[in-house]
Amino acid sequence: MATHAFASLQYCKGDVTAALDALLQSLRLWTRAVDTLARLNPTPSSSKESDPFDMGSMKDALTGASTTDKSTPPAPQKRLLSDGLEWRLSEGLLNTLFSLTELYFLRGSPREAEYFIKQATELAKELNAPSMISRALTKKAEIHLYIGQTEEARAGILQATEVIKEVPGVDAAYVQELQLEYNERHDEAQDAGELFDQTVAMLEDLNAAFQGFDSCSAGARRSSGLSRPTSLSDTLAPNVLASLFRKQLWNLRDEMGDVFDSLLEKLLSLSSTSLNKAEENALMAKLTLHNVYGRFRTDLFLSSLTESTIAVPMGMLALGKDTSAASSADIMEALGNAEKLLWSHLQLVAMKGNVVKVRQAALSLALIQGFRTSLGDKRPGAPIVMAGLLDNSVALGLRREMIETIDRKFPEKQCLDDMQWPLLSADGDAIPRSAITPNAKFRMRSLSDSEEEDEEMKEDSNSLSDYWQTIRMKYQNQCLDLDSLSTSETASLPSNWTVISINVTEDKSTLFVSRQEGGSDENPLIFCVPLNGRRDQEDEDHLSFDAAKAEMIAIIEASDACIKNAGNVKDNQEATRGWWKERTDLDSRIRQLLESMEYCWLGGFKAILNPRARSSDSEIAELRTQFEKVFHRALHVKEKRTRGQSTHKKSISQPVSQSPADLILDDFLVRCFSTLSPKCRDEEFEDVIYFILDLYQFHGVPIAIAEVDVDRLVIDLRAVLEEHSVKTGKKNDGSVDEHVFLVLDKNVQGFPWESIPSLRGRSVSRIPGVQFLHDRLTFAKWKRESLGERHEPSQGAAVDPRKGYYILNPSGDLVRTEERFRDWTRSMAEMGWDGVSGKPVSEQQFVNALKTQDLVVYFGHGGGEQYIRSHKIRSLPTCAATMLWGCSSGALREMGDFDRTGTPHNYMLAGCPTLVANLWDVTDKDIDKFSQSVFDKLPLNGKPLSAPKNSATPTSLVTAVAQSREFCKLKYLTGAAPIVYGIPFYL
Repeated sequence: MATHAFASLQYCKGDVTAALDALLQSLRLWTRAVDTLARLNPTPSSSKESDPFDMGSMKDALTGASTTDKSTPPAPQKRLLSDGLEWRLSEGLLNTLFSLTELYFLRGSPREAEYFIKQATELAKELNAPSMISRALTKKAEIHLYIGQTEEARAGILQATEVIKEVPGVDAAYVQELQLEYNERHDEAQDAGELFDQTVAMLEDLNAAFQGFDSCSAGARRSSGLSRPTSLSDTLAPNVLASLFRKQLWNLRDEMGDVFDSLLEKLLSLSSTSLNKAEENALMAKLTLHNVYGRFRTDLFLSSLTESTIAVPMGMLALGKDTSAASSADIMEALGNAEKLLWSHLQLVAMKGNVVKVRQAALSLALIQGFRTSLGDKRPGAPIVMAGLLDNSVALGLRREMIETIDRKFPEKQCLDDMQWPLLSADGDAIPRSAITPNAKFRMRSLSDSEEEDEEMKEDSNSLSDYWQTIRMKYQNQCLDLDSLSTSETASLPSNWTVISINVTEDKSTLFVSRQEGGSDENPLIFCVPLNGRRDQEDEDHLSFDAAKAEMIAIIEASDACIKNAGNVKDNQEATRGWWKERTDLDSRIRQLLESMEYCWLGGFKAILNPRARSSDSEIAELRTQFEKVFHRALHVKEKRTRGQSTHKKSISQPVSQSPADLILDDFLVRCFSTLSPKCRDEEFEDVIYFILDLYQFHGVPIAIAEVDVDRLVIDLRAVLEEHSVKTGKKNDGSVDEHVFLVLDKNVQGFPWESIPSLRGRSVSRIPGVQFLHDRLTFAKWKRESLGERHEPSQGAAVDPRKGYYILNPSGDLVRTEERFRDWTRSMAEMGWDGVSGKPVSEQQFVNALKTQDLVVYFGHGGGEQYIRSHKIRSLPTCAATMLWGCSSGALREMGDFDRTGTPHNYMLAGCPTLVANLWDVTDKDIDKFSQSVFDKLPLNGKPLSAPKNSATPTSLVTAVAQSREFCKLKYLTGAAPIVYGIPFYL
């Protein structure tokens, strides 16, 4: 009970990791108590004699281990509870399981939450407690709903309803609340009002029943919902009611009236806890944004705003008085109110709230900032804050897991005695308990000749521990607020590094693409690109987000089926030709999909992905002048608009008229578009043209779109860029070793962005966020300095090519791969490498290789998950750069509303500096050709390792991967599969 209370205190303070540790300790103590009581009061043995050769109990013991935490015991055996003590112990155990489920769910760890709720369900069934069974089934269904398993969620709701049918109570309200959410997600909200009324009425009846018991001592109990409450402390199930009210208010967002106002008043009276207050703020912000969208739709001038690309910063400056925001002050005020509400929401939930809602709030704030910028808001530092929000909305669950993972990296420093009392500081923070040390008389004395070596190892371990504690403090103290996000995280990065984030809004209608350049104090550049309706002439060739996702999944599924069928066609020439034709067609489909993604989604704004422009300031100024001349000629500055022919008609929100001559394009925007190829398609130039016309329009320039010769503008703009390209061609020849880091949100991680036309062949790797990038650089600095070497951030990870380990064909069935790389392994062994070929690798061998070597290369099936468990990887204090050449070794499994999970994240949590892996299944022959090309380009073939380094610029691993895509027979189906996570390294 003490540890459970301690967990509640730590959760309230936002320390989720300390709360989880305390709950796991509580679980172990409750389980120990239940087991002790079971031994004191054993279940009567069966009259049947036991079989001394029966291995059933041993099998149970071997399969009962938790996949989440090895210190967590299995659920107790079934037994009939007969007295109050047993009931109290079982209740404590059950409540702890529920608390663990909820906390893992909020943290964004659905697998762990599902594990513990399964334990709770089994225990509730053993206790034969219908309300607890229903509660467990409801929570299990909620987890399934959030991870996208809708059929399982629906079945769980039906089971929970069946268990407590005709039994009114809070648990029935839980089920109906989840039913409302299920209906809302599946557009079955027609009965939402009726179900809401039934649930509130049930709670009212229950409240009335309690009044009879309370009237003698405490007076009448307050009504749950239908009457005006007077005392918060007497509200029955306030959290359930608050959630129900929020859902119903959102359903009534288009029918505001007396019913809406009454519900809102009741909700405001119920919001007593911090989480309820946070959800209230989020709801009010959503309602405000909904009203703003309604205003956009009805305002003729602003109606195009949601269909236009927005740049942050805006990209245009007024030489005189700026009137862009003067006439839309009311909308700016509404957006400002929504922004304040969302910041308040994040302040309450950023560290401990539901990761799904934290992500939604961050993206909503980014969208609001985009709207405010387009309406003329020029707050300093806003682009940095927006870029920070987009970055921090990615991999939220992974960031939270990092704190817990660091604590698991040094088990010798953990307290293993659950009987120690939890300790608190004066302000309520958790005080680490002292680790258990063996008694001195049982401690083995070091041999005299190894004392110095032991001391060095201890110093290294302490130094490494200090490094990880520094990283832990960064994650622990990270906040999502204006102050924390107002400082650029990329200014200190090498000048040849660029970070690009790609995010999609919840409704898949807007794509955010942000660019932050290392070594620069300039603001980030962010494009908010609508995925639908950007071009006037949308046709059947338009690619929606859902269509692209479905096509990618279909290609991978067809490829998997084709690979499985390979063994059935090898002896039939006609079947073999058909097999290769199918593979070639799939290769073409991937290429066409990636080209369509770039064209339909980005269009002319793909310039944000291009290599950094090397043009001088004077050249950019000249290009800006040419741009403006082109548009000034096309606009024919008019004082009078042509009615009925303009895209943006006059409205009360339109700014005061202004001349184009009073406006100039910002240098950063001109520099971005200067990288566009003059050979771009006309439609891509039109994207840029309409974007700049919108900038003029929003700054008060009257434009009659029907009178603008867009075709002439395309020709003139192409000519300007051709002239600029000729002047600066030598500067932009790609000689600079530039590297791009992609921060991809969960919705876009399944696409091979590295192979879209703008990024194909360039040095591109993925990172979960900028903070992870700094972690890798900090470790590289620590490692080089510990070796007495000078650290240069642009060198990337510190990898000694002589310290390596190979795992070749551990399953024994990849004979061709083993034959191809047999000579390679021999040459690497001569250079000092170790490894295994043609036989299974033990888990301890795998762990030791990752822990002690600088580079590990794996040629086998998958990502080696059958040889090393995920928690073993995560808990590594150091991890080698790794190449996993197996099928789908780099794939992240989709988890619905939660962040994706998979092997790459295990390596990121382990501190792996660089990971090469495959996004989908590939054939061994083609991927072997790819990997051999990577080895040759590094080089990593044993021969040059002992030779002096060439004076030429070395090739990084990431560049070698990018350049090797063209060596495959199927340049997309195989060539696009390998991707890199982490930072580059050079040999």
